[in-house]
Amino acid sequence: ATTTTSTAHFTLRNRAGTPATITAGIAAAEATRAGTRFAIALAVAVTDAFGNKVPGALVTFTAPASGASGSFATPAHAHAVSVRSDSGGIAVAPPFVANAEPGGYIVIATVAHGPRTAFALVNEAP
Repeated sequence: ATTTTSTAHFTLRNRAGTPATITAGIAAAEATRAGTRFAIALAVAVTDAFGNKVPGALVTFTAPASGASGSFATPAHAHAVSVRSDSGGIAVAPPFVANAEPGGYIVIATVAHGPRTAFALVNEAP
């Protein structure tokens, strides 16, 4: 029988799986006066099937193209914007500004080929 006394070293890193859930942050139900910026940024948390945070997930935020809606500050006046989640699995959209049309609407946040969530926003009459 052969006996060895040397030690093998391995470097292992756990990685999150593919995005399974996307959860809207505290701006999930927000209102602002028509024509003004929403106070709380639209943000989501992206996790895998085991609840692990998913960094680098591409999240697209999409607002209605007409009627009561709004636009993202960057790129200028865009109705849709894509951002990657950070190391904590959080994706934050650029500032969102209500258009001049009063009313309620939905902004959808989607992970490519994966889950989605919604923000119920209201542009209040001036």
